Amino acid sequence: MHFDDRGIFIVGCQRSGTTLLRVILDSHPLLCSADESGFLIDMERLFNNRWNHVKTFGLTKAEVLEEIKKFFLVFHHSYCSKVGKERWVDKSPQYVKILPFVAKIFPSCKIIHIIRDGRDVAASFRDKWGSKGFFTSLYEWPRCVRKGRLDGVRLSEKQYFEIRYEYLVRNPKEAISRVLDFLEVEWNDAVLTHYSRAHVTTNYNGWDRPLKPIFQKSVGSYKNRLHWYEKTLASLAFRSLLQQLDYHQGPKYPLKRRSTLEKGLGGLGFIISRILLIWEKIGNGSRSKT
Repeated sequence: MHFDDRGIFIVGCQRSGTTLLRVILDSHPLLCSADESGFLIDMERLFNNRWNHVKTFGLTKAEVLEEIKKFFLVFHHSYCSKVGKERWVDKSPQYVKILPFVAKIFPSCKIIHIIRDGRDVAASFRDKWGSKGFFTSLYEWPRCVRKGRLDGVRLSEKQYFEIRYEYLVRNPKEAISRVLDFLEVEWNDAVLTHYSRAHVTTNYNGWDRPLKPIFQKSVGSYKNRLHWYEKTLASLAFRSLLQQLDYHQGPKYPLKRRSTLEKGLGGLGFIISRILLIWEKIGNGSRSKT
């Protein structure tokens, strides 16, 4: 079977609509997507942070990249063969942090960065992971969005494409048409009925399933889902980025710019989320002994 290795990567902060976009594209007769691969994060650390150790094995950087590519393609080629489609889609949100590495392995790949209002992302983090999730979002959403956009502008317009979650759910046909144009894939009506087809998915909670018609009620839902102090913290922690992305009115600051308050709230979010994680592990350990 012939495979089209102009791979498609869907990236973005978690809880931003990456799964929804994945199952939409998976509905196209030419495209297929299994669940997240994720392991290129570890390969990037090995390649960039431990190269002095790796090079002692006598391999060049080009050779290592080629071997990583071959290993990666084993999984996608296997799934393509299983479902009888030629072109693979990889939805791994965390790859938003390593776009240069992804592009280095697959120079002809297409990268779609989906962005959602950080306050709605914070609410979704909280719904899925509790208070630990909310405080994680205070540093994770700005970090992912900034990193993805800063690296994305260094790629060509033919390789990197941004789309807003809100645009996707409010104007699905128009938004999906633009995505397919970017991918150089012809339109097919199947992408509008992703919920009527079987897709490989992990076990989602009922309210969280992407396998249903697209709806708009999640846009701006943070107003009713977050406590008043959480809305305040999120709005302050995300302020400059929300303004730059036109989610909030205000001056447009350079992408790299963060106020001292934003940095402080991000750091606070990290510390509290780590404390809650440790507390959770202690609690689980205590319960397992009883």
